[in-house]
Amino acid sequence: MPHSQVDEPLEVTLLREFSQQGTTSFHETRVREIIKTWVQEGPSGTGESVELSELKGNLVFTYTGRPSNDLPAVAFAAHMDHPGFLVLEPSRYAEFGVETPQSGDPRKEYVLAKVMGGMSKDIVGARLDFYDKGKGYFTDCGTIREVVLGKNERPDLVWIEKRLTTRLSTDRNGVIANFNFSPFPKSPNPFEIVDGVIKAPILDDLAGCAAIMAAFSKIVEAHLEVNVYAVFHWGEELGFLGAHQVAMSGILPKDTFVYSVDTSSHVKPGKDPGSVVSTGIELGKGAVIRSGDRISPNYSWQALQLLRSAGENLDGLRQMHGRSEATQDAYANAGSCEATAYLIHGYRAAAIALPLRYWHNNVVGEPTEADPRGACREEIAVSDLQDARSLMYQTAVAIPGSNRLRELEPAWRRETYNLSPLQQELKTEGPRDVLRLSAQFGVRES
Repeated sequence: MPHSQVDEPLEVTLLREFSQQGTTSFHETRVREIIKTWVQEGPSGTGESVELSELKGNLVFTYTGRPSNDLPAVAFAAHMDHPGFLVLEPSRYAEFGVETPQSGDPRKEYVLAKVMGGMSKDIVGARLDFYDKGKGYFTDCGTIREVVLGKNERPDLVWIEKRLTTRLSTDRNGVIANFNFSPFPKSPNPFEIVDGVIKAPILDDLAGCAAIMAAFSKIVEAHLEVNVYAVFHWGEELGFLGAHQVAMSGILPKDTFVYSVDTSSHVKPGKDPGSVVSTGIELGKGAVIRSGDRISPNYSWQALQLLRSAGENLDGLRQMHGRSEATQDAYANAGSCEATAYLIHGYRAAAIALPLRYWHNNVVGEPTEADPRGACREEIAVSDLQDARSLMYQTAVAIPGSNRLRELEPAWRRETYNLSPLQQELKTEGPRDVLRLSAQFGVRES
């Protein structure tokens, strides 16, 4: 179990532990094991009221506070992966259209890796950590020397020069790499809190995982009379793969209010190359009640009404103590999140977002300290992380006690949602992507 710093909020302690783990799509094992261990051994326990279901790499924890099931349940979902690099066996180079380097080619001493998720193409010179499932974690073990672009001019493959002292397992299947931002060789990735801002190598979406775990613990300890699901997905960065699986499995009742808890960039690309514009959300101004995203401009109005009701309660509590509001309400369209996956599969879904700086470790268009490596740590505000945890708790409280929910009761099963062509395409192609990518990168175990 993670050990808390003195007076440190639980969600920060959990995030601190996560920040030292390697993760990317299909290789979320280290994060998954921390979550399982903590929920089973931590304050929430796994007594009669909490059950764990494992669904092909996804984790679904169920708290049954209302056995009668006469009110809708609520589910909070986050993903355990982050863009990273999957080291390829030389025998697989041809599969990705790359010829094996011959003698005299400096790349013969390099390793080729598949980029797992979206990131900037300006990452030549970035330093990496390898995680080798056979040998453990090495620090400062590689440097990106070449980027191979794929569709839409996005990074598809990278050539990595590993240190002479680095010895990977003969079987490279399962060796991954993440960015390393330590100022000193052979030292851990730094997790820092500076002026109320968390700086860590991976916050998207380990921050969402930590916030859900802290909220879930509080909900269970308070014995709230509501059924709550804490859901942790794999494979979000390659197309909501785990979310498709859970949404189609039927493990969540169809009248469940589902909330994606994710980060969202506070800026997005502008019209001019290298420029950025605001997405309307700010670090330190509270958790975001996200009304839509790039694929789904409008989330479920019922899910948003319930979330806003909880936000009003939370804002009121904050103001009673002379503090600023704890939430922002915005259509954050820098990208999309897993609320869309649940929405297209028939759930009433919306999202809670944490404003994020340096999305996917991308420094393009944003001021930062001089860093020749083309990547930097992600940043979120501690207060936003705490507000997200509190907003989830207030949402669970609102289920059995909200006048707003009673007003919605006649329409619980009547809300209709017409899918756009883009949403319909995702509903059709998403499940196919699960099968295709699982066959290519490793079938998820049941």
